[in-house]
Formats: sequence, structure tokens, C-alpha cells
Amino acid sequence: MTYARPIARKEFVSDLRTLPVASPPPRSLGGRLIDLGRLALLAWNHGRLARSSARALTRLNDHQLRDIGINRGSIPEVARAAAWAHLTVAGLDHTSRNDARR
Repeated sequence: MTYARPIARKEFVSDLRTLPVASPPPRSLGGRLIDLGRLALLAWNHGRLARSSARALTRLNDHQLRDIGINRGSIPEVARAAAWAHLTVAGLDHTSRNDARR
């Protein structure tokens, strides 16, 4: 199958930019409240997981912590990172604000 003339990239892009874009319908207050509740529950669960991980790590002695490459001062940071590890897998960044300033 052949076409009468090839379409230049510039023409194609300009044609795409002129197409109308449908905006999503406005969400109801109830839907937004449900989403807010889900986010609150997700944050609470991740906090619970981080606290559980921190408790488990504090039970280890210094030799065991050194074997896995953790010192006592970094236990809270490691526990939070373990709870939010799915963000790294998804390609999102979960560094603290202090790390972002460096």
C-alpha cells in the first residue's frame, strides 16, 4: 500500500496539536472524600509497617546490624525506606527534603 505523498513530521505534530482534548468529568465530593480516606489508610499502613520494621531492627545487636550494613542511628531511615520501597520500584522518588537540597 502506498500513499500519494509522505506526511512530514512537522505537519503530523501540528495536526495532533489541533485535535480537541476531552477533559475528565468533574469528580463528586463523595469520590474525593473516598480517595482521601484511601490515602489516609495507605499512609497509616505504611507508618505501621515502618514502626514494625524499626522495632525488629532495634532488637538486633550491634554485630548483627553491622553484618547487614546498618548502624543504630540509621534504623528509622532504613525502616521508612523499607515501608516505601514500592515507590522506588515504580520509579518515584521518596527522598527527604534535606537530601533534595544537597
